[in-house]
Amino acid sequence: MHALYSARLKRSGKDPFLLPGFFLIATLVAWADIWREGGLGVVAWSDLTLVYLAALFYVMYQMFCNTAYQMGDISTLYPLTVLGPVLIPIWAGLFLSEHIGWQAISGISLTFAGAACIKLKTFSCKELKKAFGWHGDYAGARWALAASLVYSVGAIFDKASVGLFHGTSYLAFILLFMTLNMLVTLLFRKRPTPADLSNWLPMLLGGLALYLSFMLFRVALKEVYVSIATPIRQVSILFAMAFGVVFLKEKISRSTLAGALLIFFGVCLLAMSKS
Repeated sequence: MHALYSARLKRSGKDPFLLPGFFLIATLVAWADIWREGGLGVVAWSDLTLVYLAALFYVMYQMFCNTAYQMGDISTLYPLTVLGPVLIPIWAGLFLSEHIGWQAISGISLTFAGAACIKLKTFSCKELKKAFGWHGDYAGARWALAASLVYSVGAIFDKASVGLFHGTSYLAFILLFMTLNMLVTLLFRKRPTPADLSNWLPMLLGGLALYLSFMLFRVALKEVYVSIATPIRQVSILFAMAFGVVFLKEKISRSTLAGALLIFFGVCLLAMSKS
C-alpha cells in the first residue's frame, strides 16, 4: 500500500494538493470508522503529545519523499526513503529498552546493503563517487536519506504511543495531526496554485491506499518490536520497483536485481527472528 500511493504521487506530477488530499481522504475514512464503532471511548488527552510528535516527523518524511521523487526514478529513490530501520534499532535500544539478536541485526544489515545496491546503477568506484556527491542522477538522494532519518525518529514516538489507544482512535488522531500539518504547509507556499480537479480519482485511490498502509502497519506495531516490524516493511521496495517498471516505464539494472535479492534474504532473517 505504501509503495502504491508513492507511485501514484510520482505519476501525478507536482500537484501540491495531491499529497494533502491523500491524507485528508485517509483521515475522513479513519474518523468514519470511529463513528461506525460508536465513538472514541476513553482517551487520555495528555498522551496526544506523543501522537502529535510522531505525526510531525511523519509529515516531514512525506514532504522529503515528495521532493525526492520529483528528482528521479521512484524505483531507485524509494529504497533510500525507507532506510529508517538502520537507525531505528539504535533509538529503540536507547529509549524503548528493546533488545534484538544477531539474526535480526544481520537481516537489517542485508536489507540496508540491498537498498544501497538498488540505488547504484553500476558497481564501480566512479558510480560511488557520484552517489556521495549528490549530483546528476543522484540529486534526490539527499532528500531521500533525510526522509529516512526523520522517519526513524517518528517511528519511535509511534511505537511509544500506539499501545496507549484503541487501534482505530490512535490511527484517526495521527492521520488528523498529519493532515492538519500538511494543510498548514500549504498556507506558506509563496505562489499558491489552484487545485487540479482532474486529479480527484487518483487522490481518492491514493487516500484509500494510504489509509490501509497506516492501518495495517499500526496493527503490526502492536504485535512486534518496532525494530522488527519496520525492517520487514522494507519489502515495499520490491513493490515500488514493480510499480516503477509497469506504470512509470522505468528501467531496472543488474545492481537493482542484486539489491532485491539481498532485501529478500534480509526480510527472511527478520521474519524468523524473535519479536
